[in-house]
Formats: sequence, C-alpha cells, structure tokens
Amino acid sequence: MAARIFPVTDAVDGDFVNRMYPYWSNACLIDGQAYIFAGTTDDRPKFFRVNLDNGEVTRLGALLPYTGTGEGWSWDINGRIYLGDGPFLRRVNPISGQDDVIFSVQDRFPGHRLWQIHVSRDGQMQSATLQRVTSEGAYPNVGTVVHHSATGQLDYFPALGKLDESSISKNGRWVLIQEDNNDRIIDLTMDPVQERLVYDAERAVAHCDMGPDYAIGEADKPDPGACVKMDLATLEITILYLTNNMGHVSVQNGKCLLTDVMNLSLLPMDGSGPITIAQHGMVVPPNATQEEAYNHQCMANLDPTATVAAYVTNRGGRGRFDVDLLVLPQ
Repeated sequence: MAARIFPVTDAVDGDFVNRMYPYWSNACLIDGQAYIFAGTTDDRPKFFRVNLDNGEVTRLGALLPYTGTGEGWSWDINGRIYLGDGPFLRRVNPISGQDDVIFSVQDRFPGHRLWQIHVSRDGQMQSATLQRVTSEGAYPNVGTVVHHSATGQLDYFPALGKLDESSISKNGRWVLIQEDNNDRIIDLTMDPVQERLVYDAERAVAHCDMGPDYAIGEADKPDPGACVKMDLATLEITILYLTNNMGHVSVQNGKCLLTDVMNLSLLPMDGSGPITIAQHGMVVPPNATQEEAYNHQCMANLDPTATVAAYVTNRGGRGRFDVDLLVLPQ
C-alpha cells in the first residue's frame, strides 16, 4: 500500500506553531487509531484522533494542564507523554489523566530546569539537558543528566564546551552529547562510564536521531558532507548518501524517515539512498529572513511503531501552519 496523507487541522482549530522536531513523537497509535498533539500560539497544545481507515479527525482539545508549544513533549509506545515541567520530568497519560513525576533535579540542582528530554524505548532510562534559569530569562545549557528508573541513580555530565544537544539511545546504553561541533559518546554500562570523543573532522553527527546502538545524522566534514550512520560501539561510519543539506531524520522501530526541503523519504541503512514516498508541502516564503526560513523547515517525526508520522506544513504556501499525518507504506 502506498503512503497516504491525512490533513489533521485547518483554520477552525486556531493557529499552530512549527515546534515539531524529528526525535520527539507527536503521534502515537492507541487501539489502531492515531493520537496527535500540536503546539498552538496560545501555549495550550491541542490533541486530535485520526481514524487510519478513512482519515476522519476527532478534535479532543487541550487534554493536559501543562502549557508551552509542545516542543520536547513525546509519546512513548504505551500512549503516555514525557514532558519537562521545570525541574521535573513527568510522564502523563492524556486519556486517563494519570500523572507521575519520574525524577526531579530541584534538590541537587536548585535553580535549574530540564530540557531536550529523551527516553529509552522501555522507559527505564531518561536523559535531559540541564539548563540554568537566570534572572534575565535565559537558559544556558550547563550539562546532561541521566536518570536510571530501576535504581533512582542520577548521573551528571557537565558541559566541557559549548553544549548544543544531548540524547540517549533507544536501548538506554549510550548518551550522545554534541559540543563544539564534536560528539561525546558515553557508554553507561561501563563502571566507571566510558567516554569517547568523535571530532567534527571525523564525521561527527549533527541533526541526529538515535536507534538502539547507532545514531543517524549529518556529517558536514570532510567535504562532501554526508548523511551517516554511526555505530556507537565501534564508531564505524556508514555513508547513507552524500549531502550538504540533509534536512532532518527520525528513527523509530528500525526505520528512518528523512525530511528534506521538499520530500518525505524512507532512508535505508545500507547506503542505497533515500526512497521518496510523499511531499510535505512546506514552502518558505519569498524574501524570508534566516529565522523565518528556519521556522518553515518541515521536520516529520515517526510514532514509536514507525507506522505514521506527524509534521507541520503550510500546505503549499498558505499563510498559516497546519498539521498533517503521514501513513507510511505497508
């Protein structure tokens, strides 16, 4: 069956913001239907249910009390959402209302908050970028924390350079920290933990998402740039295709979805190159500033089963953002 696209929102739903990122799942399958949340300009993310047989959309409203654009919120495979709430990492079920605090940094790191939260597939390991809250309203990145649910242990890896992003692998073994355009790769199973450094010139990855024991992302050096798969155990690099403007990748359940300036493509991990399955319709306005151009990047994200993907688009240049749902070919 070919890929299908279902429009989820339109003008009756209000105004949406483009804060979907490829490594956080905005969609989840529950009882054979897709549930989606999307950030709005009023900072109350809205929820929708989509029937995958006919595309019928049920509008569920703002199911959670937490505000924000929805950036960093992510479904797990069991229909729960992980989100940062200041110093707290919460796991909430928007259907049942269950709300659990997984861990907090307020005692060990007062005056800090959690950002860029990532969770292993089994939910037992969580990572987050630690940010200091300042009186000026800035949030400088100061390090990375990793929480072990089984023991309650909280690891801290202070930034050694300019910290951009950090994430944990789907099997909970590896932490990848992007600093100064280099990759710090930490093996959490070692005692003490083992850390290795991959330099930018050695094809360190950026704009990456992680599988169980690998990361896929863009390496801009050496020239020509490439989308690569990095084996986190051996540091072996597999070039998936050559590019100097990859776009964004989403990795879930053994699949990789690539979003470039025009297309949504499946990306095999054997180096055979992207397979285009649809066009997302996002168009950058003429004479856009750098910020406007960035805000018009489409960044589709897979659900945890890699059956569907959600993304924001202006559908050919309309003056508003809307949400579409891609059903991957089966």
